[in-house]
This record gives sequence, structure tokens and C-alpha cells, in this order.
Amino acid sequence: MAIRVAHIGTGNVGRIALSELIANPAFELTGLCVSAEEKVGKDAGELAGLDVTTGITATADLDAVLATEPECAVYCAMGDNRMPQAMEDVRKILAAGVNVVGSAPVVLQFPWHVMPDKYIEPLEEAGRLGNSSIFINGVDPGFVTDLIPLAFASTCQSIEQVRCMEIADYATYDGAIVMFDVMGFGKPLDEVPMLFQPGVLGIAWGCGIRQLAAGLNISLDSITESYEREPAPEAFDVAAGHIPRAGWPRCVSRSRAWSATTRRSSSNT
Repeated sequence: MAIRVAHIGTGNVGRIALSELIANPAFELTGLCVSAEEKVGKDAGELAGLDVTTGITATADLDAVLATEPECAVYCAMGDNRMPQAMEDVRKILAAGVNVVGSAPVVLQFPWHVMPDKYIEPLEEAGRLGNSSIFINGVDPGFVTDLIPLAFASTCQSIEQVRCMEIADYATYDGAIVMFDVMGFGKPLDEVPMLFQPGVLGIAWGCGIRQLAAGLNISLDSITESYEREPAPEAFDVAAGHIPRAGWPRCVSRSRAWSATTRRSSSNT
């Protein structure tokens, strides 16, 4: 019997997830929630980039989507620049008795010791109220930088260092909010974007680091942040928009370091 699933968000990640929910007979799409006004009323097949008509049209009303009584909701709405709203969406879905699988808010992948307990407890209470569960995951963090290192570490007799690195061609990334508002591409060098505000890197990627530490039985002393920016020598266009001359075109390096106080006897730092 197909799993009844509602879907929230049809951006770069959500569009791919939605296409799977439509094409895979293991799922039955019950409803679709979007935030962009121009997407309201469009068929799910069109928004997924598929040449099919599903009969499920997009709405901006999350309550209406939950009223379709899904067993699970796939949450792919933007969480980077709307954390409180995303957290409330997830809480509402859980309280309605609907399980959540999603790519955001990323911090919920492993929130312990990253977020204060006062922000985690409402979600736990909603899950108990609705007898529902939540699983937030993705690629980075959520697979490449945390689950794969744990798998590789399981083959090692001793471990001296675990190093994870993200290398991406953001020129092809069609996501203006993330590129310009969150990461600050194209902004003056004297403007500090949201991502580089003190503590934000440690939150955004700290959940992956702490998940690794838990899997390796390590207690962290600290997580440190560093970054470098480089001005654009000339103006140019990328998929998300325009980068002016002297605007910041790319992140040269971004590092997250941690130190440990305890480790399994078979490992050392």
C-alpha cells in the first residue's frame, strides 16, 4: 500500500524530491504547499518538471495540506533565512500526527548541544502529542560530511584526523536567496553576510561535527570558525544573478575545527 505523503517546498531541493514522490508508486501525493505566489494553483507535475498531470495543485496554506491526512510530510522549504518559521512549521506538522522527513531546518539533523534545549523541547513535545517522528537529512550536512566518515572510520584501527571538505561550483547554483542574502556573494567586502555572522557557521555545520563526535564517542572542547573572501576582478553573471566588480565572488576557504577531550581507546588525536 502506497504511503500517503504531503510535500512542502519546490525549490532546488524540493523539486527533485517532489518528482520522486510523483514518479515512485511507493508514494501517494496528497497535497503540495508552496511559498511563492506564482506557484499557487499549478499542478504538482508541472512544478516538479515532469510531463504529467497529477490533479494535486499547489497551495500556500499548510493547514489545508495537513487536512489531506498524509502519513508523512516531506519538508523542503527554505530554512536558512527563516529558521523560526521553519521550526514552527515542523512543530505544527508533528503535532498534527504527521511524520516529517526533510532537508530543513538543517540544524535539526543533530540539534543537541547546537541549539538551546528550549528550542528542541517544543518539537519533542509535539512529536509525543502527535505520536510522530522527524528525520532531517541531506547531502551536506547529512551524508557526505557525517555518515560517510563514520562508515570509513569503522574500518580503521586508529584515527589521527577526520577531515571533511565541501567543494562546489556555485556559478551553476540557481538559488538567489542562498547565494546573495545568506552567503553574501556579490556583496561589498565590508558587508558581513548572515553566514559569516559570529556563531552562524558553527550552527550551520556544527550539527554535522557534533554528530561525528557522538558517533566516534568524542567530547568536543570547541568548534572554531574561519573564512576568507576574494573580490571579483570584473563583473560577471552566474545562474543566480549578477556579480559586480569588486563584489565577493567566492569563498576561498571555510574551515570548521574541533578539539576533543575523550576518544575511544583505539583512536588518538
